Amino acid sequence: TITYTETAAGAAIIDAGTGTWTVSNQLNLSTGAFNAQSSSITLTGNSFIISSPAVFSAGTSTMACAGAAGSTVTLTLPLGAATTFYTFIATTPGQYLDFQAGATTTVTNLLQLAGSSGGGDVYLRSTTGAQQTYLDLSTAAAQAVSYVDVKDNNASGGLTIRAGALSTNSGDTVNWTFGEPAPASPVISAVYVTSATLSW
Repeated sequence: TITYTETAAGAAIIDAGTGTWTVSNQLNLSTGAFNAQSSSITLTGNSFIISSPAVFSAGTSTMACAGAAGSTVTLTLPLGAATTFYTFIATTPGQYLDFQAGATTTVTNLLQLAGSSGGGDVYLRSTTGAQQTYLDLSTAAAQAVSYVDVKDNNASGGLTIRAGALSTNSGDTVNWTFGEPAPASPVISAVYVTSATLSW
């Protein structure tokens, strides 16, 4: 159940609760507050807009961009403060995600971005070419990133995003790696002794 209330000043407050919601056109927050709480929100439309002074509170929600292959989802986000998602997912091969140039997107729990070998990459772009957008992965967050094509994206505010060898660096990226991901635990494959001192 989505709950709608108003403050004394007339600003809307929307609580998404624990439900599963699909947005088939546009999610546009222009005023008031949207509390995602523990809901699952799937955006199959073409835009997610947050205009100041509207407030989006992620809670422990999941935001999934799931438009058709070849479609573009434009995320128009405030420049003055980071927009935070708890879990952010985009796994439709061939889909484009255009993040607001100059804006910061923060993911605190899980960043999952994955195309496929047969269907194509997931494309991450800035809304303005040659101007970076910022994607910060919090230190406690997990990541599952593969088959992505990334351009004009700066991840220097958080963990290095490991896109793997099957992804493409299309330029102007910061704090992304496009080689094999580091192992979860260090592996010692050999030990070499160059000197030793013995005493009796």
